[in-house]
Amino acid sequence: MPELPEVETVVRGLKANILNKKINKIDVYYAKQIHGDIYSVIDKLITDVTRRGKNIIIHFESNLYMIVHLRMEGKFYIKKHSDEVLKHEHINFIFDDFDLRFHDTRKFGEIHIQDNDYVDVGVEATSITHDALKGDKPIKEILLDQKKIAGIGNIYADEICFYARVMPNEVLPIDKYDLVIEGAKKILEKSIKLGGCTIRSYNSFGIEGHYQDELLVHGLDRCKFCGMKISKMRVAGRTTYYCPHCQKRNIIIGLTGGIACGKSTVIKLLEKKGYNIIDTDLIVRDLWKEEKTIKDLSKIFKLDHVDKSVIRDMIFKDAKKRELLNNYMHPIVKKIALSKINEGVNIMDVPLLFESNFDKECDYTICVYLNNEEAKRRLMERDNITSSEADLRINSQMDIMKKRKLSTFFVDNSKGEAYRIKNLDEVLKNIGL
Repeated sequence: MPELPEVETVVRGLKANILNKKINKIDVYYAKQIHGDIYSVIDKLITDVTRRGKNIIIHFESNLYMIVHLRMEGKFYIKKHSDEVLKHEHINFIFDDFDLRFHDTRKFGEIHIQDNDYVDVGVEATSITHDALKGDKPIKEILLDQKKIAGIGNIYADEICFYARVMPNEVLPIDKYDLVIEGAKKILEKSIKLGGCTIRSYNSFGIEGHYQDELLVHGLDRCKFCGMKISKMRVAGRTTYYCPHCQKRNIIIGLTGGIACGKSTVIKLLEKKGYNIIDTDLIVRDLWKEEKTIKDLSKIFKLDHVDKSVIRDMIFKDAKKRELLNNYMHPIVKKIALSKINEGVNIMDVPLLFESNFDKECDYTICVYLNNEEAKRRLMERDNITSSEADLRINSQMDIMKKRKLSTFFVDNSKGEAYRIKNLDEVLKNIGL
């Protein structure tokens, strides 16, 4: 979607072509995008073209205004009268010497005709105030709220957060207000000078913008400052890019794998590198020692006496009972684990990383991979159990191939120690560590 710089580029293009001119005729091919009497602007002199946020305002004599919101893919093109009207050119404004075509593939754009230039939006993004930044919502959500701040979309919100070195999903500290204001002004004004961003299917008024070459995090694979792999999350329903090193004081790497995959051998290698290891299995073991846990599980499973081995056998055999235990344990374990985060690199060892949605708390995820056949052999040997018992345990977790697919990286633990060490070092180098 075009944001403030792209819309400003369109405004300047329109102004250069239609100012002090009149529309002689209007051909409408898709009327649902129009609100108000569009034909009322025919033969009215265009006195100005301005912008409010992402809205284009075309001023006509006699106090008439055309408010245009381009939405996802709305564009204006100057064409000759003789040029064929294309499939997605829904409105044709005919001037003396040219046509101005409104082109919109998605048909989300809107054109409003009104007797005033009012647009219900907040302060301009190039002039953000402290009051506009206040609130208990994530800073990116505030930046995207057009009723608070007009003109910022997904791309520039990510870039502004990076400039201020803040996480997009956190409430903005007061001491960062001025940095966000400064960053928004600098980034947007520079983008306007460069014609905005030309990415995917969007360009502004037929002009190829160049600010996409200046982006520091959005849509990138690596941070241009520190070289670390850019991470992604969802904020306010939008894909959000950030650098864990530059924008956070800590990095969280989720580590998972299948039963008997040899994850502990990888943990030992990570410990030697001085990383903070948070073992959720140890947290669970401590919880089992607490009287409150025993009482709660007695009620959940309707048992007079709770025994860990009984519960374990129960959940391996019964998916519904397994879900009951997970629904109780996961939130508690997650809260305790997150309280153990330190500055620097944190390895979050979570066997049920994806099942518990713990991956949403991680900047990167690593799966320690071992095929099921080898894992089963190791499990039977380690725990002295039968083939069917091993199958029950392995099948109680997400399939290892699915875990591998969901993870940012994987370490192959089936080819010996030398390969494991090399593979892990490659993964950490890929992250930027």
